[in-house]
Amino acid sequence: MYFFRKGLKSLGRSVRGVLACGLMMAGIWQASAAGVDLQRSDITVYGKDSISICENALPLKYGDTTFFPGTKSGVYNVRFVTGQNSDSIVRLTLRVMASYKVYDTLKLCQSDLPFLYGSTVISATTPVGTHARILYMKTVEGCDSVIFLQLQVFASYSKEVQLAVCENEFPFRFGGREITTAGKYAIPLQSKDGCDSTIRLEVKTKPTYRRNDTVRICESQLPYLYSGKWYTDGGDYLVQNISVQGCDSLTFLALRVYQYPVVKDTLHLCQSAFPYRYGTTLIMDKGDYDVKLRSKEGCDSLVKLTVVAEQSYRVPLYLHLCTNDLPYEYGDRKIVDTGHYVVNLQSIYNCDSVVDLHVTIGHPNFTSFVDTICWGETYNRRGYNIPFSPFNEYFIINGRKPAANTEGCDSNFTITVRIMPVYEQNDSLLICDGDLPITRHGMVFMAAGNHRVRLQTIHGCDSIINFCLQTTQTYHFTRTEHFCAGTVYKVGDSSFNKAGRYHVAMRTKGGCDSIVDLTLIMDDRAPYTPGQIYTKKDLYETDKHTFWISSVPNASFYRWAYTNQNWLPIGSTNDYVFALRNLLDGDTGTVSVMAGNACGLSSVSRIKVQVTALSEAENDHNIRVYPNPANEKTVLDLDGMAASAVELRDMSGRLLLVLPVTDSRVEIPLQSYSAGYYIIRITEGRSVLKTLPLIKQ
Repeated sequence: MYFFRKGLKSLGRSVRGVLACGLMMAGIWQASAAGVDLQRSDITVYGKDSISICENALPLKYGDTTFFPGTKSGVYNVRFVTGQNSDSIVRLTLRVMASYKVYDTLKLCQSDLPFLYGSTVISATTPVGTHARILYMKTVEGCDSVIFLQLQVFASYSKEVQLAVCENEFPFRFGGREITTAGKYAIPLQSKDGCDSTIRLEVKTKPTYRRNDTVRICESQLPYLYSGKWYTDGGDYLVQNISVQGCDSLTFLALRVYQYPVVKDTLHLCQSAFPYRYGTTLIMDKGDYDVKLRSKEGCDSLVKLTVVAEQSYRVPLYLHLCTNDLPYEYGDRKIVDTGHYVVNLQSIYNCDSVVDLHVTIGHPNFTSFVDTICWGETYNRRGYNIPFSPFNEYFIINGRKPAANTEGCDSNFTITVRIMPVYEQNDSLLICDGDLPITRHGMVFMAAGNHRVRLQTIHGCDSIINFCLQTTQTYHFTRTEHFCAGTVYKVGDSSFNKAGRYHVAMRTKGGCDSIVDLTLIMDDRAPYTPGQIYTKKDLYETDKHTFWISSVPNASFYRWAYTNQNWLPIGSTNDYVFALRNLLDGDTGTVSVMAGNACGLSSVSRIKVQVTALSEAENDHNIRVYPNPANEKTVLDLDGMAASAVELRDMSGRLLLVLPVTDSRVEIPLQSYSAGYYIIRITEGRSVLKTLPLIKQ
């Protein structure tokens, strides 16, 4: 049925003309055959002829033969009587051309309309459903044919879907697209009938939880129930739960089981320490005891305790000291001279004991030295190699000469090593940018920034100054301000009561000179009330709406307001253009505006808003996009529609291309775009006149 759908136009030659021509040729032949020799009746003349005829033009009378409907193409011998008792035979080549009666079924989506079937246009207003139509066409040979067409029109859908997904369920696939984060998506699909449809998907995230929990129990508390599950031993477990929102949640459980087996302990007590309390048990004398205790975790334990009784001691001791050892501490006594001392001590088991101490004193020789090093250096002098320690400002080395003097004391010396500081200080300075270059810390600085300056102290130790030099900019800018007649406008230390242009010198907070070229405009009254508020609904961005007014001559600012609490402002290109978002079909409310200047505000101008979508069926123009699907380019035929621009957008509404309309045909290049679904929007100023789907192959 290919040639039917392409259109059966300008068929070939007329069948009736062919038939008439054939009959005329037969007549001519008959006349010529009869003219051979009419006086001879026994002559049979043979000739040839060919006829093409449509099947529905039968029956055909030719010579003495009638060709009835159903006759097939072929070669036939037809008898003509050319004279009395004289026959003529024509060898006729008959070509019977078919006339068709065809039954066809055509399935279309609403987005495919209008559709050209042969020479018949199926209108864009054809409703969804099944329609029976009879179409009359001609074959290429010019024969009448009838097509009984079963037309099925299927709907194209646009549906909004909200989906709440747990965090750990990302990514997932929806309609062949991978969803990785929450948000709004426009997903092109096909309905069960194969028609393009769009799912406006809003994905929200439900949280999943992860937490750590540590539980400490005694061994006697096993098995232990946690979150509906029994545990028979300690360890680290991964516990899976379901939150109230139905999302998987994980708990990392650290189950700690405390075991307190029977332990042994030995306790040494002095005789004077009895009675002695061990836990809740009172110990009266040495021996073995079974003591029951409870740990800080509340677990029972048993201690096998052995108690040993220890004695107190009194011992003599002789001690020889040198004077450089004094004062000398021994036990609880401080030794400062020769003599006998009674020292109270404790044994290794803390039992009171007495030492009879006899002390003699000798006198050593003594020498003192003083050395210096820088912070961070190793001391490597007088036979010592001592690494640097950051915890002291100095340290002392006490040494002895290996040979003892006559009193039995070594010759002593002391080295005091002083650590000289190495400084790292921070310094900052804020200056005006016109004060550069500047000299500080013995160096010249040409630009602002962080500088590292190296110096030396009087002890020869390196020091560092981290110098942060900052500059404050000197400004020269212009301002235009409004003030009301009869008032004074102040800027800095200057006051003005007349309109005009002024050159004002000021200082910044950093103390730097700045210049303001000030233009003052005097308003003698509040501005006029704004005129009509204009607005136009955007067809495919139903959640956006723009309002605008003509600018008020004496207004320096505008205040917009709206009553629907669901609407949200999205900013504007200037004060007298205002935009809202989150508007949905069916919303109602009021948008108002006031103009203002330094003298006050105008009265309010209002507009009532009811959001509705404009149907594309209201446009009567026969606009076509061909080819569609397209590869490298497509052509938009506007059919006389008054439009200013043509936009190409993707399925998410992102603007890809804008072409001005200078003719009724607009060529749209597609080489730089990937295969997929697109939207063509025809606009006039701020208005969207029509939208059309486009498929890029």
